[in-house]
Amino acid sequence: MSYLGDHGTRLDFPGDVFSPGVSEKTESGRTFVAEDAQMEVLAWPNENGWSAKSLKQDPLRRPDYEDVTYSPSSSGWLVMSGYRGDSIFYEKYLFRDGMLHAFSIEFPTDAKPFYAPIIEHLEDTFRTDGGNVRAAMSPKRPDKHDHENATPERRG
Repeated sequence: MSYLGDHGTRLDFPGDVFSPGVSEKTESGRTFVAEDAQMEVLAWPNENGWSAKSLKQDPLRRPDYEDVTYSPSSSGWLVMSGYRGDSIFYEKYLFRDGMLHAFSIEFPTDAKPFYAPIIEHLEDTFRTDGGNVRAAMSPKRPDKHDHENATPERRG
């Protein structure tokens, strides 16, 4: 499936895993649920003037980001991934035209072999078109990916 948000946020996701029929539309995006995971796709005005560097430092002060194990960034994007208890989280942010676009996914640690290629596909298809466009979803055939390094390894 393809998701196109109100602010031009685009993402392709496996419709057989995340059900748009059980998803919840929020003011800034959409939440999708799977049997054992949750995914959010969001966009909002960057009124605070966040940069990849400042956003990367802010979450590290909050308790749900105390075990970040992977956090590459550049001037236009940021990824943060790590552990929250027995779950893995993966978040990617894009900074475009005064907007922050993001997707996040959280799933049980033991489900990493299943979700790692899905995360790679999400990341490969995550993009922005800019402008205000109507939110839409359409079926799309997923590409095959065999990357496993999109999620963290447990330290320790």
